[in-house]
Amino acid sequence: MKMYEGHRQPSIPGIQDGKDAERALLGRPKWEHGPNYLPVKDCIKKLEEPGVQPGILERSKIINDLRKMIAELSPNKNDPVKFYTAVGTPLDYYHGVDAYFRQGENIVTMDVSLRGKELHKANVFLPIDFDEEGRVKVKKEDLNRIAKEIARRLNIKIVS
Repeated sequence: MKMYEGHRQPSIPGIQDGKDAERALLGRPKWEHGPNYLPVKDCIKKLEEPGVQPGILERSKIINDLRKMIAELSPNKNDPVKFYTAVGTPLDYYHGVDAYFRQGENIVTMDVSLRGKELHKANVFLPIDFDEEGRVKVKKEDLNRIAKEIARRLNIKIVS
């Protein structure tokens, strides 16, 4: 089974593995909000402000490649596919969204986890794992499946 490898997981195995994996894969926005609740629309507005998102070099190759795959699968070639991380923000804590992709006005939210989840709040779920060297990995078939699903959802009207 082929795996797609990304950044190294920064801590030794333990209670923080899940958040460490999310940060390694998705990056972390430059936003210190604290524990207060914010509605989804306010979170998205803040996450899209200039300087809040980490640079492209701070994201994993997996996510950069996933964004490119989605753009190639999308019939909409006029609007770029953009990626936003929400790790450690109220969008993550209160709404279960680790990241999202935007194309024009359409948004598809994503949850990422080491644990399989039957229920999740985000539009799509991406299972991840670690390789023997502690790097985040994603199965090729999961990456292909999620790229197709996100591209499909970005190009239909979704009422949230």
